[in-house]
Amino acid sequence: MANNKDVKVEMAKIKAQVLIQWVPADMFHPLSKFKTVLSSFKNMTLETTKVHPWNAECAKASYSKFSNQICGPLVKFLTGVDHLAKA
Repeated sequence: MANNKDVKVEMAKIKAQVLIQWVPADMFHPLSKFKTVLSSFKNMTLETTKVHPWNAECAKASYSKFSNQICGPLVKFLTGVDHLAKA
């Protein structure tokens, strides 16, 4: 696997706008570990989604609970319009 310096160099070459959606509750991929790499993107938008830690009960309705938090930033990134701001 490449080291962080190599990754940063490669990320800096990306000229397109980039949307990163992150769930801070992710225990395996903490945002603090990747912030230095994310800062390498020139045109990056970071959106975090506040999702509580996983449990079997919440998995039954997780899409209905969190879909606006996931889809809203994605639609805004693609269209430039925050359609869910009114909702």
